[in-house]
Parts: sequence; C-alpha cells; structure tokens
Amino acid sequence: MLNRAVCILVFGLALLTAATAFAQEREIYTVLDYGDGIFQPGAWQATAYEQFDRTTAYWNSTEISALAYVDLIHYDNGFTVSEAIRFFSDIDSWLDAVLVNYQPWQRTARCSAGDLMLYEFTGEYQAQPKLIRYWFQATAPDRLLTVQLIFPTEERDLLDSYAEQMFPRLPACG
Repeated sequence: MLNRAVCILVFGLALLTAATAFAQEREIYTVLDYGDGIFQPGAWQATAYEQFDRTTAYWNSTEISALAYVDLIHYDNGFTVSEAIRFFSDIDSWLDAVLVNYQPWQRTARCSAGDLMLYEFTGEYQAQPKLIRYWFQATAPDRLLTVQLIFPTEERDLLDSYAEQMFPRLPACG
C-alpha cells in the first residue's frame, strides 16, 4: 500500500514538473510570438529567456542599429490595482534603470488607448541619437507586458512601420 502511495506521489510530481516546464516553455513562445512575422529572421537576431520574475524576447538588427524588447513581467500574486499604482507612481525610477544605456534620455510624450500605455523618448547610445517607444499593458491578472522599440532617429519611418505592426491602435502618441 505504501509503495502504491509513493508511486502515485512520484507520478503526480512528475506530471506537475512536466506541466510547469510546459508552461514556462509556452511563455517563451508567447513573447516570441509578439515579433513573429514582424522581425524577419534574415534582418533580426532573436533571443528569448525566462527568469523567475519575467519572460523576455528581444530582437537585434545590426544592419539598422535597432532593438526590440518584449518583456512579460511576472506578478505571481497578481498585478493588483495597488501594485499598478505603485509601479506607475514610481515610473521615473523604473525608466532610469531601463534607459540607463541611453543617457541622456528625455521623455517626449505619453499617451494611452484603453488599457495600453505608451511613453516616447529620445536618447543616445554610443553617441548615436535614438528614438525609443515603450508600451505597457496588463495582459493577464499576473502579467505586465512591456515592449520597447529603439531605433536611430534617422529611421523614424521604419520605427513607425514596426510600431504600427505591433500596436495598430497605439503606434505613437499624437
């Protein structure tokens, strides 16, 4: 009887482990899906990974010196209203950390459409002026999606095109 219980327990743990691994794997594919059909493999190098607090995919185009980041931030206890208020009331600290490589950076616009928020910035990376767009959206009760597109200022039309493909209802502010 004890052997049977142990076998059931081990089998149950194996199923739970497999289900957890599948969920993590699927979330990696979820973030990669945001760029599927947008960032062409020949022009963009994709990378994705999962950490305990986020799932991230990013694309790098050395040809045009552009980057795209999709970050699914994990709030395993839920992204509550109070959590959202705390997050966005301290947004400048978040942005200082996220945009540390683009100094000096300056916020040029902020807008929203329903539950989708967009911040726009200018900044510099290795003395090259950049345009940065940064979207935020709660996609599930325990996930916050953040997306950044970072392009050289002379590639504004190309940035607009990618932004339109990713967020047709809010590709830019104004």
